[in-house]
Amino acid sequence: MTPGNLPGRMAAVVLEAPNRIVNEDRLLPEAGPGEVIVKVRACALCGTDIHAWRGLFAGVRLPVVLGHEFAGEVVALGEGTEGVPLGLRCCVENLITCGECEFCGTSRPNLCTSLESIGNTLDGAYAEYVSVPAECVVPLPGKVSYDVGSVMQTLATAYHAVRDVGGVRRGERVAIQGAGPIGLCALAVAKAEGAYVAISDTVGYRLQAAEKMGADAAVNPAEAGFPERLGQLTGGAGFDKVIEAVGGAQEATLPEACRIVKRNGTVVVMGVFAGEGTPIPAEEVRRLEIVIKGARGRYAGQFAECLELVASGKIDLAPMLTHRVPLSRAVEGLEMMEEKQDGAIKVILEPAGSSED
Repeated sequence: MTPGNLPGRMAAVVLEAPNRIVNEDRLLPEAGPGEVIVKVRACALCGTDIHAWRGLFAGVRLPVVLGHEFAGEVVALGEGTEGVPLGLRCCVENLITCGECEFCGTSRPNLCTSLESIGNTLDGAYAEYVSVPAECVVPLPGKVSYDVGSVMQTLATAYHAVRDVGGVRRGERVAIQGAGPIGLCALAVAKAEGAYVAISDTVGYRLQAAEKMGADAAVNPAEAGFPERLGQLTGGAGFDKVIEAVGGAQEATLPEACRIVKRNGTVVVMGVFAGEGTPIPAEEVRRLEIVIKGARGRYAGQFAECLELVASGKIDLAPMLTHRVPLSRAVEGLEMMEEKQDGAIKVILEPAGSSED
């Protein structure tokens, strides 16, 4: 159902093929049974979008409207969604699960065997409007802006990696590799848990953002004396937990993680890697009984838990939200993040104009 006061057409940005993104004029999506239409007020550009654009992410189905991190306003309701109020300020869980497989049945929907993803396998929020399942809509607290709401997917993914997979506890020493958006969110969660956190990155302005977000140490692996500095931070014992938040096509972080984690410590792989040739130092893993775990997505309800952390002031994501661009400049925003231009960390797309409340 599409109310008469909505336009019949909209602007959208479509990934047609690797390295080919086009602006399109499209029909407005319809809200089918169990679905609502969201007017997109803020869509956070993501490293996964860059990987998909460059043909390095297998989890995308082309052609597709990108955009899996977003917030907006419910403007139309499909049949059976009467419990969702029109005008609701919301963010949206992009993962759509089957609800029937082994993993959905054991409260691990992030491992669903029939997983669909808004913005990857289904059209997403690089558009003025998007149709989504009503069950994916999560209300925004009044204190949380659309910009901040749009990055709940990033925060909730880090929340799952740090708390559920890593089991980070108060007083533990945690190293985070990578101070991009997902690494900074992991930093925020680990600090909220009471951990000592050291974070590394080769980009100076990212390390400055990490310091603003509470990092106990922010170090550059490209600088001389980096291994010695890390050793000093733990008195030579190694870190209790290491969170890998870089991914991509590089091959340096996992061997490094296994060098800096303590004996029988845990390495959590949160970064999305490209290709299947990433080296793991198997003998070091065996000899030191290092535990390596993967972290994917998040559990049901964790958007709401993260929103509460933000609304209560326990987590402040403002230092990582650096730029806003209109929908027509989506490619420019992706390039800013890819090439680390102008201090860009997290770029927010504004399909409906200014996202500021």
